[in-house]
Amino acid sequence: MSHPEFGEIIRLVRQKFPRTLISVTTNGHRLDYRMAGFLKEMAPLEINLSLNSASMEGRAALMGDDRCTAEQTIHGVKLLHSYQIPFHGSIVAMPHLVGWEDMAGTIRYLAENGALTIRAFMAGYSQKASPELRFDPSGMYRQLASFRAEMAGKISCPLLLEPPGISDLTPVVAGVIKGSKAAGAGIRRGDLVCKANDLVPRSRVEAWHCLQQPGPIHALINRQGSLMPVHWQNERGEKSGVVMEYDFDMDRMEAMYRIIGSGSGTVLLLSSELGIDIVRAVLQFMNFPDRQIRIQPVKNRLFGGSIGAAGLLTVEDLFAAYQEYHAGQGRPHLIMVPREAFDYQGYDLMGRPFWELEERTGIQVTVG
Repeated sequence: MSHPEFGEIIRLVRQKFPRTLISVTTNGHRLDYRMAGFLKEMAPLEINLSLNSASMEGRAALMGDDRCTAEQTIHGVKLLHSYQIPFHGSIVAMPHLVGWEDMAGTIRYLAENGALTIRAFMAGYSQKASPELRFDPSGMYRQLASFRAEMAGKISCPLLLEPPGISDLTPVVAGVIKGSKAAGAGIRRGDLVCKANDLVPRSRVEAWHCLQQPGPIHALINRQGSLMPVHWQNERGEKSGVVMEYDFDMDRMEAMYRIIGSGSGTVLLLSSELGIDIVRAVLQFMNFPDRQIRIQPVKNRLFGGSIGAAGLLTVEDLFAAYQEYHAGQGRPHLIMVPREAFDYQGYDLMGRPFWELEERTGIQVTVG
C-alpha cells in the first residue's frame, strides 16, 4: 500500500482478472477509510496484515511509528472488520523487546476484529545483530510454543507458530476458520484426519489438499481416540476452512524417491537446520536402507546468528557442509540440495548456480 501507484496497479490487475482473488501483503500503513473503501471495491481480495503490535509503545519500538501512524494502523484493523474485508494477521514475535503481554494483546486484537488466521513468526537475527536483538533461539522457541498453545485456546481463530517445529507427517488439524464449511461440519483443532474421500493422507499437506477439493467431502477423523465421520461440500473456488501446518508436499517426496531409487550408491541429502527433522521423517517414510542415504545439516555461514531456513542458504554454505561430510564419511554418489535455496533458474541469492557444486566436487548434484 505504500507504493504511490498501488491503487492503479490493483485496478489494472482487477481489469485483467475480473474474478481472481487478489492477495495483498501489507504492514497496514495508509490503511484509512479511503483505502478500506477502495479495497472493498476491488473484491474478491484478501489482506495479509503484518501488524506486529497493536499498542502505541509496541509500534514505536518495533516499527518506528509516530503517534499518528500508529493510531491509523491500529484503527485500520477495525476498518477491515467493519468493511468486511477478509484478512489474515501476523506478528513477528519480539517478547524480549515488547513483552509477552504486548504479544498477547496484539493477537487478541486481531482475533476480536475478525482475522481469519494469525501467524506468529519467530524472529531471527544475523551474526551482525546488535546485542539487544539477540536471544537464545532454542529457549525462545520453547517459550513461544508454550505461549501459542495457551493462546490458541483463548481466541476464536487459528493461531500458528512459524516455523511450526514439527518432526512428523501426522495430519493433525492446527485450526479451523470460523464460519467455514469445515467448522460447520464439526472439525476442530487437534483432530487427526484419517481419511479424506477414501484417501489416507500421508502428510498434513496432502490432507489439506484433499479437503480443499470442490464437491462433496467425506472425511474420517480421530478425536482423542474416537473415530468420527464428517461431511460437507466445497463450492468451486471455496476453501474448506481447515488450517494445517506445512510439513511436506508428497509430489516432492515421490520425485525424491525416484531420484534416490534410481542409483545404487550413497545419496548425500543436504538439509537446512530448520527443516532437518521433517526431512528425516520423509526419509523414514520412504524406507530406504540406511547405507543408501545420508543427511547433513547445513549451517548458514553467510548470515550466521539464528538464521536456519533453507531459502537463505547459498552455494558456499552447501559446499562447506559437503566438505564436512566428506572429511568424515567419504565421497557420495549423488548430492541432493534443497530447492528453496535456488530460484527457478537454479541460482542462489548471491547469483551463483547450483551446478557450481558439481564443478567443485566432481559429483552429480540435483535439486530436490
